[in-house]
Amino acid sequence: MPDGQDFELYPPRLFKKFLTQTKETHSDRGIEADWEKEWEGQALLSHNTTLSGGVGLLFSRGFTPSSLEVEHVKKSDFTCLGQWWDRGKLEIQLLCPQYTLNATQDTRRSIKDLEMEIVELEAIGSSTGDRGCIETLQSKKMALASLLDSRAQGALVRSRIQDLTEMDATSSFFFGLEKKRGQNLIIHSLLSSTGQELVEPGQIRQRAVDRPLQLDELHAALLSMKGRKSPGVDGLTVEFFKAYWDIVAHNMLEVFNESLASGSLPLSCRRAAVTLLPKKGNLREIKNWRPVSLLCVDYRILSKTLASRLREAMEQVIHRDQTYCVPGRSIVDNVHLIRDVLEVSRSLDVDTGLISLDQEKAFDRVEHEFLWKVMERFGFSPGFIAMICVLYFDIASMLKFNGSLCASFRVRRGVRQGCAVSGILYTLSREPLLSRIRTNLDGLFLPSFYKKIVLSAYTDDIIIVLRRQSDVDTLFNLTVLFNRLSVARVNWHKSEALAIGRWENGLPVLPQDLAWWRDGLEYLDVFIGDEETEKKNWLDTSEKVERKIEKWKWLLPHMSWG
Repeated sequence: MPDGQDFELYPPRLFKKFLTQTKETHSDRGIEADWEKEWEGQALLSHNTTLSGGVGLLFSRGFTPSSLEVEHVKKSDFTCLGQWWDRGKLEIQLLCPQYTLNATQDTRRSIKDLEMEIVELEAIGSSTGDRGCIETLQSKKMALASLLDSRAQGALVRSRIQDLTEMDATSSFFFGLEKKRGQNLIIHSLLSSTGQELVEPGQIRQRAVDRPLQLDELHAALLSMKGRKSPGVDGLTVEFFKAYWDIVAHNMLEVFNESLASGSLPLSCRRAAVTLLPKKGNLREIKNWRPVSLLCVDYRILSKTLASRLREAMEQVIHRDQTYCVPGRSIVDNVHLIRDVLEVSRSLDVDTGLISLDQEKAFDRVEHEFLWKVMERFGFSPGFIAMICVLYFDIASMLKFNGSLCASFRVRRGVRQGCAVSGILYTLSREPLLSRIRTNLDGLFLPSFYKKIVLSAYTDDIIIVLRRQSDVDTLFNLTVLFNRLSVARVNWHKSEALAIGRWENGLPVLPQDLAWWRDGLEYLDVFIGDEETEKKNWLDTSEKVERKIEKWKWLLPHMSWG
């Protein structure tokens, strides 16, 4: 297969099958069952979106704003807009493969021709010294460099190498820190649907998240997405939607509005392709493969839109010691807090214990019904909760195994990786437990500090601060109770505990044979504790830099001729 060419996700026989169906009213479940059966065993690869000229070619082949309403794909022929939307995406898929193949073949021919011309011109130039020949040679080299650069970019996409900005970031520890919002972004009042001015913060939040979808916020969500990422089961990329936004925008809004009203998204939006990425260790053991869910871009646009609304309310409903997905808060705050606790405890000779709780399969053990009840107790309106529920209604995943998609399996628990609201929902789901811990544990009181310090939480990394046996016992009982309510579970055998101070009356007894450490522990990829422990943060630094440089050596054959 030529470089840059990709398989089409939907095979022609599937599309022809739909074209030959009669225009009678079919049951939604019957059509969706046919779709999923056809998906099984198909390759999951996206079309090459980096080659230039694609937009113009698709337009030249008749892809216009009315292309989704061709004779055999009329909205009136479907029982819901979701089916029509998925059918329209099949139409789009048919327009892409031939262009990708032709463009790739043209590029390879151009590279070969330029290489031959450069060799000839170099021979002529070296023997004659002709100035015109030398100038032509430089022009040919520049043209070749441009083509090679495009091919190298395609190789980067296929190899899943990160962007330069990500590769050269200081570390993953600082990646993606939120910027604090300025005062000019604060909403002081809003008008209700009846025209009444809302000034109370709770009412403003309610109105801000519970309004109808708008085209501008869908577009903003799309523009904020990075390109050159793997698409979902429909094979359509971020680049495609950005290029054709003016064509698909109004149809997408119409589909989303109907989906939110009916409580069900189009089938392609309810399906995720799960691919496995290798981790460190023996790859013959399944635990050393990390699952990653690939969601369709249109689903991600909707989830990102709702996440933007939800994020605005997070600062008011989530305690300051939990920072994940809360604007104005940073992972750095968590590390500084725990470091300060250790330093002050040593300086004042205060007996302090830290327990780092290991959450067993944290994101996969979020119970949906429990989550909806938590949102209700936090004051979110039934209408907005219903919007979030739609994202998780009748969802399923299809495992990509050795290049092909397997049969789908239902997902009834957990938040979807790649879904923009997943991190926010996880933070909300953990707040009831953390709230009870803050209330019922004594924690640590420090001089001149007006509040006790009980915990620090970032995603599933939670550290509990305690000083006595009663705190340990209460913590264990609360985690057991929370497990009964939400199915979330603490793995005590993988948790860690650090003791600071003399503890002359003996250390508290920990649950399930958990042992106290005296030197330090790792929290959020940072070693904290005594001097020897913190030195580990600088181990193998030069080796890590060399490994990062090594990743780029394979690109040397693709570099320009200079």
